[in-house]
Amino acid sequence: MSPVPVAVLTNGSLLYLEEVRDDLRQADIILPSLDAVSKEVFARINRPHKGISVAKVIEGLVEFRKGYQGQIWLEILFCKGINDGEKERHQMKRAVDRIQPDRIHINTVIRPPTEAWAAPLNSEEMGEIQAFFGEKASIISEFDRHPLSLTEINVKDEIFRILKRRPLSLVDLSQRMAISKKALEAAIQPMVEEGKIKTRRFGDSVYYEVP
Repeated sequence: MSPVPVAVLTNGSLLYLEEVRDDLRQADIILPSLDAVSKEVFARINRPHKGISVAKVIEGLVEFRKGYQGQIWLEILFCKGINDGEKERHQMKRAVDRIQPDRIHINTVIRPPTEAWAAPLNSEEMGEIQAFFGEKASIISEFDRHPLSLTEINVKDEIFRILKRRPLSLVDLSQRMAISKKALEAAIQPMVEEGKIKTRRFGDSVYYEVP
């Protein structure tokens, strides 16, 4: 047992295996994801290995809950027109009731996706889904912002390091790095011209990413 609290992020795909469940029982918090419950939607969103079915994922989570004394924080990512419909939501609610997570984290697409069909829900739609899942549910942000001082970093190196992990808008970068948008634009533009980073439009926003 570790004296430091342990949290495990997982897609839950191997929890149907007893040995995996046994290993994870030592963790303090498990954060599994479950973005669909119907076979068709699960295949479209998650593109699973042929040996993984959504039924296996759900049953693994249900079995894990039975003997697990820690916290389960279940994350559900909603894509507009894919898994946010009434039928899919009610099927999801039945699965969630069986899993009995301690918290339900509601998320949506907020950065440029790999697939063009992966569109975000708006804030009103997210609020409706939060209410549907009840008091355990909360809408989460994609990442925590930990401001850094300009005196502590090389701005261009830090921009490149952050964008290697995920595409971000100028507003996202400004908030994360605690640097004004004007100062960021001055640093980013030469990087774009040199081909070190590129721009990509998603919705009404422009995102920056490493090619």
